[in-house]
Amino acid sequence: MHLSWAGFTAWSSMREPQHVLLLLETIYKAFDAIAKRQKVFKVETIGDCYVAVTGKSIVWRLQHWSFCV
Repeated sequence: MHLSWAGFTAWSSMREPQHVLLLLETIYKAFDAIAKRQKVFKVETIGDCYVAVTGKSIVWRLQHWSFCV
């Protein structure tokens, strides 16, 4: 899964940084909770982009690989 919001850059350019950060923290915390319940592996977040992967064998390998790095 790759999530990136259309119009985010334009929207965030007209907001105070703390408001943008608060929005992202709120949304990503909710996504993290959903991902944990659904056994989805969160790969990373970069700005407004949330990257995750699912599939038992893929998730298992990625989780173990990340511990080895």
